[in-house]
Amino acid sequence: MAAAKILVVDDDAVARELLADALKKDGYDVEAFANGAEAISRGKQGKVDIVLTDIRMGTVDGLTVLREFKQFSPDTSIVLLTSFGSLEGAIEALNKVPSIIWPSRSGKRKSSSSCSARSITAAWFGRTPAFARS
Repeated sequence: MAAAKILVVDDDAVARELLADALKKDGYDVEAFANGAEAISRGKQGKVDIVLTDIRMGTVDGLTVLREFKQFSPDTSIVLLTSFGSLEGAIEALNKVPSIIWPSRSGKRKSSSSCSARSITAAWFGRTPAFARS
């Protein structure tokens, strides 16, 4: 069975690389992008199973990534990540697509990557990655 194709999208290089590296170490096929436009372009080129995207980025933010992927690839799961958790942002995202996961990253980069990766892999693949186990 082929590894799931996961796109990690974040304008914060540290957060992006920590999450991408952690998922790669657990055997996932991961590509990382610094902005939403690049991720959307890549998504149009072929199958993507999961997109992990920061909400607050430049011109093409995470909600735009979510809307675009749902138009051309409705089976792709989208996970919105943010270090700016707010009720308003969550409501806006939930109104766009009714079934999304909303993990919030903490200020601690390492633990936030592990927490997000644990949530994602447990939800989609029924297991916790080795790097996220206590």
